[in-house]
Amino acid sequence: MNFYDTINIGNEEYREDFSPIDQNCDCYTCQSYTKAYLRHLLRTDEPLFLRLASIHNLRFYHKLMEILRG
Repeated sequence: MNFYDTINIGNEEYREDFSPIDQNCDCYTCQSYTKAYLRHLLRTDEPLFLRLASIHNLRFYHKLMEILRG
């Protein structure tokens, strides 16, 4: 089962990537922001990046626990 892909949002390849972090994720971050914008926030040390990344990561772990519980 391939539940996730690891990405480094700071990489140059995401500079003009206007897709969400995860197409299948229903979190606020994935529904509202693109990889390009998140990369911009990270590169400019904008604190909003940390909040948006946390929202996505918490939803990821919540879904992971749902899968593990069956």
